Amino acid sequence: MITLRIDGGTAIAVGETQTLLQAALAAGADLAYGCQSGLCGACRVRLLQGEVEQAAHAAAALSDGERARGIVLACRSKALSDVWIARLPRPVRRPRPRRISAVVAEVRGLGPQVAGLLLDPPPGGLAFLPGQYAAVGFAAMPPRDFSFAGLPGDPRIEFHLGTGGSMRLAAAVASLVPGDPVILEGPFGVAHYCPEDPGPLVLVAGGTGLAPMLSVARAALAASPQRPTRLFRVRPPTGDDYGAERLRQLAEAHPTFVVDDLPSEAVVRTAAASWEGATVHAAGPPALVESVHRAAATSPGPPAVVRADAFTAVA
Repeated sequence: MITLRIDGGTAIAVGETQTLLQAALAAGADLAYGCQSGLCGACRVRLLQGEVEQAAHAAAALSDGERARGIVLACRSKALSDVWIARLPRPVRRPRPRRISAVVAEVRGLGPQVAGLLLDPPPGGLAFLPGQYAAVGFAAMPPRDFSFAGLPGDPRIEFHLGTGGSMRLAAAVASLVPGDPVILEGPFGVAHYCPEDPGPLVLVAGGTGLAPMLSVARAALAASPQRPTRLFRVRPPTGDDYGAERLRQLAEAHPTFVVDDLPSEAVVRTAAASWEGATVHAAGPPALVESVHRAAATSPGPPAVVRADAFTAVA
């Protein structure tokens, strides 16, 4: 019996007359498709292993360059051996950045050097994708970039502000009271959650880089509760419980979500041991993010996708 695996998932039996798309859909797998006749190209996938016979198709549906890179049309391909394929990332339309005025709803301590800023947005809110960030200005401070910690559908916009590296920022945050105006401009960033990214989800975070990872994890687990999602986090200092309660609640609600708090020198090395074929999101200090990129480029079992934005210290 010939079998098909999609993104390393469970083996799917392929009948003698079935195309890869027909076998996938018969098994209930989520594979993109359109015309099912080789005209539109919506069912393009990457052939990772095995051999297929591909029937005639429209030239516009699959270019010579794509074919040379191992892309095939699932609706026109029949397996000649056991086959492994990977879904291709679909382009995501990013919200257009805009400038809005919000007001402070609450400022809460999340850790010894982290403040949670919750804002009431104006009517219409601010559209963003999990993992993106905005320029945030308040209390006569110049705008600074902070990642969204929540989801677009949350009633309030949430940011996590690391105040340990800036006395000026710490003083400005301490001066905020409910009702104070805050100017937001965004969203910005390309390291956002994409539902079509392949494989398990590996998250790497340091410091307030946890904020966008919480947003990405919540979105991913809401969309695919069975998708293995693992967070490798730089362990906070003793006595610092930043993020602990949020992570505990997320792990209790989703058995597929696992958290590893590790020493900084072990985070990337440990994550790399489990990210082959996975989608990796990383956020935190520049050194951490650069380490993720270097490790992914040299890893014998590289991830399928790496999405990362760095967070720089402010004075």
